[in-house]
Amino acid sequence: MDPCLDLVIGARVRERWTLRHRLRALPLRRMFLYADTPQDRIERAVHRELSDLSRRTLHAVGGLPPAARDALARGEAEGFFPRRELEPMGLRGLDPWIEKHKRLERRLRWLLNPEVTRAEIDHLDPLEDADQLTCFVKYEFRPEFLYCAWANAIERIAQSEAASTFFHATGAAEGNPVKRTEDTLIHYYYFFNWGPDSYHGRKAIESMNQMHGRYFIPNDGMKYVLLNGAFSVIDSLAVIGHRPLHRNERLGYFHTHVNMGQGMNIRNLTHDWDEMYSWFQGMNKALSTYAPQKRRMWLAIEDNFDRDAKVPGWFSRFRRLMEISSMDDAFRSALGFERPSDRKIEFCRAVVRGANRYRAALPRGPYIESLQNFFTYPDGVEIETAGVKARSPNMPSACPFHVTIPATSIDPENQRPLVNSSDAPERHLRVFTWDEVRRHDRVDDLWVVFGGHVYDLTPFAKNHPGGLEILLNGSGRDMTDEFEEAGHSELTKVFALNFRIGQIEAAAPVSYRRDVQVEAQA
Repeated sequence: MDPCLDLVIGARVRERWTLRHRLRALPLRRMFLYADTPQDRIERAVHRELSDLSRRTLHAVGGLPPAARDALARGEAEGFFPRRELEPMGLRGLDPWIEKHKRLERRLRWLLNPEVTRAEIDHLDPLEDADQLTCFVKYEFRPEFLYCAWANAIERIAQSEAASTFFHATGAAEGNPVKRTEDTLIHYYYFFNWGPDSYHGRKAIESMNQMHGRYFIPNDGMKYVLLNGAFSVIDSLAVIGHRPLHRNERLGYFHTHVNMGQGMNIRNLTHDWDEMYSWFQGMNKALSTYAPQKRRMWLAIEDNFDRDAKVPGWFSRFRRLMEISSMDDAFRSALGFERPSDRKIEFCRAVVRGANRYRAALPRGPYIESLQNFFTYPDGVEIETAGVKARSPNMPSACPFHVTIPATSIDPENQRPLVNSSDAPERHLRVFTWDEVRRHDRVDDLWVVFGGHVYDLTPFAKNHPGGLEILLNGSGRDMTDEFEEAGHSELTKVFALNFRIGQIEAAAPVSYRRDVQVEAQA
């Protein structure tokens, strides 16, 4: 009835496993280096894609004859697309939708059998076939990706003091780093596996925008994190990979991330590798100066991830060696690490080569990462339920994201990354008196005033890059001069909007001065 379903049903027949295969796979499964994609999840996901395609066609194409409408209605209800019934009708309005179905059929061929990409790689187009190439990179370099490349990408947020301070404030690093990491990966997997125009791909973008839309986030910060997900992985694989990346693999991996970034409304993104890589490296160079805050952020993510995932100490030390070995010089410099010796780097490569040889000796089956098991979701997860859509409870409750009055609240579905802090939507905030502000002068309840606004800095006061003492001594008075003299970047000014809770009264502050020593506060 449907060529796509024919492919999926054919995948029920898997290569027979011998006892030797099962024994060889045991250690790889324990380390998440080998996993079968459950057949029932594949079938459920494909039925959903086909049902969605039938529904969209039915609603998009007008003037369809009853036979076509009936076929599409059945397809929507039963989870198939009636291509074989529609093609003989010769209706031009259906051509784009039939073509979408053909593209899904082709996608399933390489999703269900990664070896298809290995055979085609020389002839693939890095832009048009970007998803296929990216999924193959994730399959082919799974040990490197899991144990150093992706860690370097997701932890590189530590290189930016502004971003890491904001991240500390949300509690994501300390609270549940495994879930945060896996939720990010799951959204990427659904987008890359099924494509931007698919049901799952659209839901992944919608979900990402919901999560990010609950905060004010700078466009350049989002752009940096997005490109970091591509370039830090590619650069790590160049150092530690068991083989060199094919040119098409490298470019395809880059293009999929740009596609995703554009779906997330990140501006100033292009498919020009040289332009984007130059911008990314320029940011890295500007952020390469060592600061204790950066290293604390990196260690917080590492330590809390290992704690939640119950990673053995010996393996944690080896994984960190792999990560530091595959970092670029700017990242290592920002964290205060030295480059490991050539002998240690070669040891890491040898381990990776051995793990990949071990994997290659096992039967190959469908490998669809979005449908696999995860630490946080041991039985897999649907894209609709992945991720935390609510704003972090650590953030100031007076922020307009928590308010339901239309005149003061902000629609999180439409809140896009901000190029400048002045791009933020207008908000009518409460006016505070200086007496009210001065009642919030402790580490666990700290408000400051600058630029005519009141900010609740409690969520990150202890991790303030400029030190806690300057905030404590500045509470209760106007800190505008100190804020300007610090030369805060536009990234910091945008992130600061998340902590703005009101305006200060027009009256000048009464003379007020504190001289607090942080040690005394303890």
